[in-house]
Amino acid sequence: MASQVRPKPVELWYREPGRPRTAGRATVVARLKPSSTARPIPRALRYAVLARDQHRCQRCAVDVRTISQHSVHHRDPRGMGGRRRPDTLPELILLCGSGSTRCHGAVESDRALAEEQGFLLAAGAVASEVPVVRFAATDAPSLQLLTADGWVPAVAA
Repeated sequence: MASQVRPKPVELWYREPGRPRTAGRATVVARLKPSSTARPIPRALRYAVLARDQHRCQRCAVDVRTISQHSVHHRDPRGMGGRRRPDTLPELILLCGSGSTRCHGAVESDRALAEEQGFLLAAGAVASEVPVVRFAATDAPSLQLLTADGWVPAVAA
């Protein structure tokens, strides 16, 4: 039986301003207990999302290489069964900000609108069948499907 690897706690350190890193002692001001269920998206899958979305936030079209924070967002929330296996590329989308800032924060704070625009999936929905209002594709927003092979225009029925 393989032993489980337990995540290490994250420590937040404080050092007096103006002192070099090697001088004096730093003080641990907080020790955060990591979530036992949180696992990062595999690096290859993260790079595949960045390449597919051309390093642009799919909601506002900003180049994420020019800002300090971006997120690979789960369209199918992990708490509702979202997975991280490589076959879930259509369930991941690149957004600027964190879960509380910029576009990712907007998606998380207005879930009804995000579901209407395709940034979140309703329970039981298949990611490759739910179109996304993609703002990064052209000058005007366009309705596109996100498949394992990339973005394709949604055909109006």
